[in-house]
Amino acid sequence: MGGARGGIAKLADMRWRRWILIAAVTAPVLLIVAPAVGLAEFALRRPRPRPAAVPYDAARVRILAEDGVGLVGDFDAAQDVSRRCVVLLHGVGSKRQELPGLQADFRAAGYKVLRPDGRGHGESGGERVTYGLLERGDLRRWVDYLDQQGCGEGIFALGLSMGAAVLLETLPEEPRIRAAVAESSFSSFKAIGEDRVRQMLPSLGLLARSITGVGIGYVNLRYGLDLSAASPAAGAGRVKAPVLLIHGAEDTNIGVKHSRALLPLFGKAELWVVPGARHVGCYERDRVAYMRRVTDWFDAAVLGR
Repeated sequence: MGGARGGIAKLADMRWRRWILIAAVTAPVLLIVAPAVGLAEFALRRPRPRPAAVPYDAARVRILAEDGVGLVGDFDAAQDVSRRCVVLLHGVGSKRQELPGLQADFRAAGYKVLRPDGRGHGESGGERVTYGLLERGDLRRWVDYLDQQGCGEGIFALGLSMGAAVLLETLPEEPRIRAAVAESSFSSFKAIGEDRVRQMLPSLGLLARSITGVGIGYVNLRYGLDLSAASPAAGAGRVKAPVLLIHGAEDTNIGVKHSRALLPLFGKAELWVVPGARHVGCYERDRVAYMRRVTDWFDAAVLGR
């Protein structure tokens, strides 16, 4: 009888150990791999806003990216006498038509204005958003286009959020951009990825680094995209153009710490922290002050100051 009881106890113990082993194997999948894959796919495939009408007399422009993806933008050349051009880059999940105020104000300031839809956004093609890996090549193609539009005094650029990061990642390879303004940029995809885990899955905050690392590895294995290379910080030391960093003091989406981390990495840069402004809300906070600060920055580049 005792032997039977001992056998049952031994069997129960083996089953318990098996469950412990199964839990030990599946726990990392549930706590790290599953959220990593889910967040990675969410980052790559953002909802595509519906296109809207092109304002003013801007012309719709279509070009091809280096990988053959069709890119669409609108070019407002109403200021025919102007020899300055500016390209405006929207953020993730947005589209070119969501920058009407900036287009109007740059038009009034005498700039020819190009607003492209980023790949995977608006009317542009592309299945995935790559946070600068492919978008920086797209921006160089747009600069090729502007090279033919009479921009003798310079091509300038302003980017918001992801558009700001794409701009900063492009600058080391694109000397034709004379001066740049980057509002609410992230310092690297890895850094903002860890922030996103803490924001979206606060209960897993202590695993943010592991989840982000697994997510980046997953994207690399499945799509051949190394998101760890999507980093404005990585190439900042090679940027020759002056860079104005702008960030809202109350930005809880991409914290001002990202711009503070980027500031010392550039050869010539300034940081303007706008009190009370939230994510990409600095322009709306004070449109007059914003345009004055930005156009003064561009003027200084033309004058060589």
